[in-house]
Amino acid sequence: FPVTIGLVVFNITHSLMAEEWSYKVLFSGILSFFVMCALYGFNDFKDAEEDMVNPKKDLGFIELILDNKGLFFVILSFIQILTIIASYFYFGIEISLFLISLYFTNYLYSKKLKSIPIADIIIVCLWGGLYVCLVGSFNWKLMTIAGLMTGVAHFFQVITDKDSDERNRIITSAKFKGVWAKLCIVTGKRFPVTIKGGTHIGKTHFIKNVLAPTLADA
Repeated sequence: FPVTIGLVVFNITHSLMAEEWSYKVLFSGILSFFVMCALYGFNDFKDAEEDMVNPKKDLGFIELILDNKGLFFVILSFIQILTIIASYFYFGIEISLFLISLYFTNYLYSKKLKSIPIADIIIVCLWGGLYVCLVGSFNWKLMTIAGLMTGVAHFFQVITDKDSDERNRIITSAKFKGVWAKLCIVTGKRFPVTIKGGTHIGKTHFIKNVLAPTLADA
């Protein structure tokens, strides 16, 4: 959830920096918000039955989806079609194609790749990268940074959801958290980093004593 807010805020901030204040800046924020609602709405719709055993989910909202699946699907479809059409008329074919690709990527994640280790992280990285392409001109550096940020955040999320996923027989990249923890320790030992001011990040600090134990105990 914090990453969701972060991506929306990122798009709004990027729009403000890329454009002088105009209707485009306002619409970029509105578009980013409704697209994110559609993305997460589809994921909640797809996973509604499985999420009933996940105490971290809003069970009241999940029950509402299950009781009104037909209406929820119509609303989701309407938002997706409306945002694609609006993005085309306000921003042009490039942004609308990025949006179509984003919706398709979200579909692949929810329907096919969510339960395939490693592939779930890769598709989420692409998901985050495509989302920030909805604002401004294409910038592969921003796309890469946002994609990696989203992928790392997703990895920690699947670790926290590991118990409920196991109950639903869903295998995710959380299966490899032990390997990732060892990689963090090895990386910290072989490539210690000293930043300005003499703070040491390596085998005796963050990577070994904070990040790796967090992954191993999750």
